[in-house]
Amino acid sequence: MFRHIALFRWKDGATPEQIAAVGEGLFALPAVIPEIRSFRFGPDAGLAEHNFDYAVTADRTCRCHRPRPPAPRHQHLRVRGHRVLADDAKDRRHFGRT
Repeated sequence: MFRHIALFRWKDGATPEQIAAVGEGLFALPAVIPEIRSFRFGPDAGLAEHNFDYAVTADRTCRCHRPRPPAPRHQHLRVRGHRVLADDAKDRRHFGRT
């Protein structure tokens, strides 16, 4: 398994509707990417200053460790998300085999 972690910071002026649209797109990803085994996402809890605004974690099977073109819906989400993203951080960790 690989754990993909992405943290996002929204641009100043990102609207609640734009942020909700990113969440809707994320919600649909497990249906179009069969390698996803566990998927969680949501806004920061606001417990500390300077945190990122939003986090995504996805556990995926090992067979997708090589780069492949993103699913069309995933690509659409990337375009939608980049309109409102100010900053992001990503990490991919191998944490065991299935």
